[in-house]
This record gives sequence, C-alpha cells and structure tokens, in this order.
Amino acid sequence: MSLKNLSVTVKLFLGFGLLLGLSVLIASSGFFGLAASKESMRRLKVYGGMYDQTVAARDANFSYALDRDRAHLAPHAEAVRQIERGLQDIKDEIAAGQGWTDADSAWVGALSARLRDYATEHAQTLSLGDEARVTAGLRALNTRMLDLQNEINLHYAEEEARLEGASVTANWMLGLTTLVSLAAGLVLALLIARQIVHPLHEALRVGRRVADGDLTVRLNSDRKDELGELTRVLASVVHGLHGMIDKIRVSAAEIHGAAGQVVGGSQHLSERTMHTAAALEETRAALEQLGGVIEETVAHTGQAQGLTESAKDIVRQNGETMASVTASMAEINRSSKKMFEIINVIEGIAFQTNLLALNAAVEAARAGEQGRGFAVVAGEVRALAGRSGSAAKEIRELITGSVAQADHGATLVGSANTAMQEMVANVEEMRTLMARIAQASRQQHQDIGQSNRAMAQIDATTQQNAALVEESASAAAALEQQARVLSQAVGAFRLATNTALAGRPAALARREDRLALPS
Repeated sequence: MSLKNLSVTVKLFLGFGLLLGLSVLIASSGFFGLAASKESMRRLKVYGGMYDQTVAARDANFSYALDRDRAHLAPHAEAVRQIERGLQDIKDEIAAGQGWTDADSAWVGALSARLRDYATEHAQTLSLGDEARVTAGLRALNTRMLDLQNEINLHYAEEEARLEGASVTANWMLGLTTLVSLAAGLVLALLIARQIVHPLHEALRVGRRVADGDLTVRLNSDRKDELGELTRVLASVVHGLHGMIDKIRVSAAEIHGAAGQVVGGSQHLSERTMHTAAALEETRAALEQLGGVIEETVAHTGQAQGLTESAKDIVRQNGETMASVTASMAEINRSSKKMFEIINVIEGIAFQTNLLALNAAVEAARAGEQGRGFAVVAGEVRALAGRSGSAAKEIRELITGSVAQADHGATLVGSANTAMQEMVANVEEMRTLMARIAQASRQQHQDIGQSNRAMAQIDATTQQNAALVEESASAAAALEQQARVLSQAVGAFRLATNTALAGRPAALARREDRLALPS
C-alpha cells in the first residue's frame, strides 16, 4: 500500500507512535540506569552505616582500654547491634529476592558468624580480672573488628565500581537511543512534510485564486487520505460557489425589482395603519366612558350593600327582641298556672272552713243558749269562707282570661318571630346577591381596565407599526440600493459560463403578486 493512500490519522499515528516508542526506549534506558544507581546507592548506604559502626566499636574499645570507664561499653554494644541490624536487613532482602547474589549471601552469613564470635569474645574479655589481659584482649578484638571493617570497605569499593559501570552503561545507552531518535524524527518529519504539506500548498493556491474571484479553477486528486478528500471537497465547494454566485446574480436582479414593489406596498400599508390607529383611539375613548359608568355602579352597589347590612342588623335585633317577648310570655303562662294551683288551694281551704263552720254551728245549736255566741262566730266564719270562695272564683275567671290572652299573644309573638326569621333569611340572601353584584361589577371594572390597557397597547403597537412601515419603506429603498451594489459585487467573479436572466420577468411578476395588498 502506498504511503499517500494512508489516512493522515494513520500517518500521524505511525509517526508519533514511532517517536513515542523511541521516547519510551530513551526513558527505559534512563529508568534502568536510575534503578541500578538507586540500588547501588542503597547498598552503599548500608555498607557505609556498618562501616561507621565498626569505627564506633573500635573507638569504644580504645576508650575503655584507656580509662576503664564502663560508660564506653554501651556505645560499643549499640554499635554491634547496629551492625547486626544492617546484616539482618541484608538477609531479609536476600530472602525477598531483591537483587543480592549468592556470593553476597555467603559473605553476609560469614560476616554474621564472625560478628557473633567477636561479641562472645568481647564479653569474655571484659570478664577477665587482670587489666593487662583485658587490654591485650581488646587490642586483639580491635584487630578482628578492623578485619571486618576492611571487608565491609572492600564491598563498599566494589559497589562503587559497579555503580560507576552502571552509570557509564546507562549514559551510552541514553546517548545511542537519543541519536537514533533524532535520526528517526528527522526522517519522519521529511516524510510527513512531503505527504501532508505539499497537498496543503496546492489547496492554498486554489484558495488564493478563489479569493481573487476566479471560480474557473479546477481540482483533481487521486489520493485516498484526508488531504485527497479535502482537495475533492474544495473542488466541490468551488463548483457550488460557482453555481451560487450565478444564482445570486439572478436573485440580485429580482431583489432590485421587488424592492420597488415593497416601497409602494409600504406606503399603502402606512395609510391603512393610520386609519386603524384612529379607530382604535375612538374605541379606547368608549371603553374609558364605559369604565366610568361601571365604576359608579360599583360605588352604588357598595352603598346598597351597606344598607343591606344595616337592615340585616336591625332585623336581627328585632328577632332577638321577639325571642325575649316569647320567653316572657312563656314565663307569664307558667306563673298563671301556679296561680291556678294557689287558687285551688284557697278554694279548698274556703270549702273546708265552710264545713268546719257548719259543723260548729250544728254543735252550737245543740248546745243551746251556751253555744249561741259560738254559733254567731261560726256564721261569720261561714260568711267569710263564702266570700273567700267567691273571690277565688272571680280570680280564677280573671286568670283564665289572662292565660287565654297570654296564649294568644304567645301565638302572635311566635308568628312574628317566624316572620322575623324569614325576613332575616331574605335580608341575608339580598346581602349575598348584592355582594355578588358588587363582585361582578368590580370584575367588570377590572376587565374594562384591562381592555382599556390592551387597547392602549394595541394603539401603541399600531403607532409602532406605522413607524415600522415608514422604516420598512426606507429599508426597501436601501434594499434596492444594496441589490444594485450586490449585482456589482457578484460581477467581480469570473465564471466559466454566463447565465442568462431570461427567467427574471416571470420571477418579478410572481414577487409582485405576493407583495400586492388587498384593496
């Protein structure tokens, strides 16, 4: 497959992929060199720490041999522990497989055994009572510690040599991969420039000719990539622009003719808009007058509603008064019934008194001359009892008449109370109706107000329309001028063929029919 048939995406992907691969190669070489250096530096740090502890242990032995101060034993023990800890760390790394060799493992094992022997002999030496023997033993132990120190120093030097060799190797690899990347990048840049930049220059050449108004240019490309597609699209654009400019020439001529028709139609529309504005002004005045009438109706309805409220209060008070009268009549009726009972008692007492007086008179008659005075008294008592009975009878008759009149009055009061209740209901219904009428009047007043505002807005809109019609006429005149300028502008383009304007009269006739206003 030819390189020019590959898409630009694939070309860029291959190019940048190659550069990315070379960059990864460079980074990998640097990374491996850095990793090796980091590992060597870590080992050097371990060796250096162990070396420093051997120096500290020997210094502690020298100090103890000089002044026999047991305070020097603690630093010695700490130094030995630090050496053991460093050896144990190396053993742990060896067990974890972190890059130590078998030789390193054997060396660490031997060094650990020798350190344990040293610690044992050091303790035994300190337990000797003879100072000369202790001093000789510490010297021998310092010699053994010096041997350990030399071995650690030897491994330190070997690790330094390994670090230097790894650095040199990493630098060579980095330099080599950098040179290869530069060479590959240069070749890739030349290929991309040849496959991408040249078609772009051709497209720019065509674009400049089109910008100069030359639409006779022709393009063709057999490339299968995006640049070939761009060339074909550009050719299609030039072809479409050629047809569009041709149509614009015809349309500019039509616009020039139609603009004159728009000017005439705008003048007729302006006159009709003014007539409409006058009619709207009259309608607005009528709505304002109707709003005033409805406002008076609302005020009168409010007054009538207030009078209805007053009448309702008066009728309610009369109803309460009639209810009090009804209660009073009922109380009178109850009092009359009690008086009937009292009169019955009085009549009974008078009857019994008459019987007693009669019996007394009979007994006095039987007594003869001796009972004459008692008979006279008994006669007087009978006379009093008779008068009491007569008076009680007259009172009964009067009370009976009063009770009958009171019952009749209670019936009339009940009827009046019922009528009052009906009147209250009627007044309440009238108040409700008046409230509805007032609400409806207020709603009508609001509707009229809204209608008035709407008419004002319509009037304002009509005035604006009139102004817009004037602006439209001015715009149509400007459009006619711009159409003339447009015709001159599109005349600057060079076309392969000149399109005749034979269809212009028919197009203008159709445009005039659309712009014509009904009479």
